This record gives sequence, structure tokens and C-alpha cells, in this order.
Amino acid sequence: MVRRAGRAGALRRGRDEMKAHWIAGSVLLLVAASAPLGTVHAQYQPAQPGVVECSSSNGRIQRCPVDARGGVVLQTQYSRSGCYQNETWGFDATGVWVSNGCRASFLVGQPPQNHSSGKNTAAAVAAVALIAAAVLAANKDKDDHNSGPVPNDRDAAREYNGGCDAARAGAQLPSYASPSYRNGYMACLRR
Repeated sequence: MVRRAGRAGALRRGRDEMKAHWIAGSVLLLVAASAPLGTVHAQYQPAQPGVVECSSSNGRIQRCPVDARGGVVLQTQYSRSGCYQNETWGFDATGVWVSNGCRASFLVGQPPQNHSSGKNTAAAVAAVALIAAAVLAANKDKDDHNSGPVPNDRDAAREYNGGCDAARAGAQLPSYASPSYRNGYMACLRR
């Protein structure tokens, strides 16, 4: 019976090690998979940053062709009519458009303000790695408190004999007694 406890402990330790390796492997895979996300903007060379002026007359849409793959930012508004991104002005890879009387200068070659950068990707990867490490640490801590150390044969025999000695002396069985102590106590009580 004591020998089985040793095997169970070895199996539990093996299972815990396998779980730790699985989590570590998952984190590495996640880091490797998300690493290219930060380099997507480096696949092309956008035009050098420059300024383009674009104005809408009579409320019509006006397109101003320019390489805008690097992004566009409104620099200076000249019109009394409002220039609001995605309402009265916007851009795509081929240029800037304005409408409803918007007249402004735009800085071209700047990344859009609402797109995430490589720094955000790196922060997300770091956050996932920290969360995985916290989960691993929490499971390790939970296992340590719930299962307790598995006694080796000598410790189990010592606890069994201690339980037997307590039963012979007429002492009560403590509620926190280990299984080996409890078995020794019960076996010697019957004698």
C-alpha cells in the first residue's frame, strides 16, 4: 500500500511536469505565431512623408492621388466647413479624398492613429506570456497546498508507527492526521 503512494506521487509529478511543458510550449508557439504581426508594415516602403493639399468645391467629393499606404494625418484645416475623418475626409492606398467643403493640408506617410503598431503586438505577447506564467504558478501553488508531499516508505512507516503508539497510549486521533498515521492508529486500536 505504501509503495502505491510512492508510484502515485511519481505519476502526479510526471503529470505536473507534462502540464508545465505543455503550457511552456503553448506560450512559445503563441509568441512565434504573433511575431510576424509586428513586421507587417515593413513589407513595403511607403512614400517619404510629405504634405498634400486637397479641397472640396460645391460640396463635391474631390480625390487627390498620392501614395497613402503609410497613413495620412490631417495637418491644417483651411475651410470653415468641418473636416472630420471618415465623414468629410479619408484616404485609401491610392490617395486622399475630401467632401462637403473640407479644405485642408494632410501629412502623408504617417501611420494611421487607430492602427496598432509592433509595440502593441509586443505588449500583447508579453501580456499573454505573463498570464500563462501566472496560471502555471497558481496551479503549482494549488497542487502544493491540496495534495501535500507524498511520503516515502520510511516516512510512511514512521507515521504508521506513530499512530499505533498513540492508539496504545489511549490518545485521541487528531483530525489533521495523515493517512499513514490514521492507518497505524486504527490497526493498533483493534489489537
